[in-house]
Amino acid sequence: MAVKTLVLNGVVRANGGATAVGGSASGGSGGGIRIDVGTMSGTGSLSANGSQASPSGGGGGGGRIAIYYQANGGFNLSNVSAVGGAGAGGIPAGQNGTVHIQQQIAKLSPLFGDAVPVMTAQGSLRRERRPI
Repeated sequence: MAVKTLVLNGVVRANGGATAVGGSASGGSGGGIRIDVGTMSGTGSLSANGSQASPSGGGGGGGRIAIYYQANGGFNLSNVSAVGGAGAGGIPAGQNGTVHIQQQIAKLSPLFGDAVPVMTAQGSLRRERRPI
């Protein structure tokens, strides 16, 4: 999802599906959520959690959530989760997933001239000239 402003007062879920009742299955893994937003606010939550196993199976692994924002208008970033589901019958729980939250730089310093901000793998800026 890419939006200028997001007011999230509800829930966005990409959780693993429930296992069949009475079956012997492992939990489903969480999915993925990516949000690119200018300003994020609200009282809601995001989750990509793995589901719990049936009577004798492993838990589903947590999914992935990435949030890239410029300004936080009061959204509680601790309301974001990608946890693994519980195992059953002595089988291990699923591993936790990944939550990546990164504040983007909105403007460059005038010292950069006509440079375009480019995020590198380390999260730093490098200078690139705009094509003429």
